[in-house]
Amino acid sequence: DALCSLALLLERRKDLASAEDLYRRALQSHPDHVPSMYQYGMMLDDRGKHQAAEMLYRHVLEVDDRHEDCYCRYGLLLDRHGHSDSAQQMFQTVLDMAPAHADALCA
Repeated sequence: DALCSLALLLERRKDLASAEDLYRRALQSHPDHVPSMYQYGMMLDDRGKHQAAEMLYRHVLEVDDRHEDCYCRYGLLLDRHGHSDSAQQMFQTVLDMAPAHADALCA
């Protein structure tokens, strides 16, 4: 958790190389650490590294199939790359779990 928190802080300070290094270190020691996977996936997604982000989003959902924000974020990634049916499934999954989830409702 400490590595993930520090990585997030560095990411917010725009020290992306250091943040990426810390996310990787966090995942080397705890490969199923959901916050590290999700935060790192978002950072990669924002940097245009969509395949790597998708792999992390998938892993998050394998470990925690109730991670609503990951379903939304993964749905947005899929939609941006022309996979609207799969994206819709992601958003519907969120709405099935949390009918008032704002991000899924607005997607």
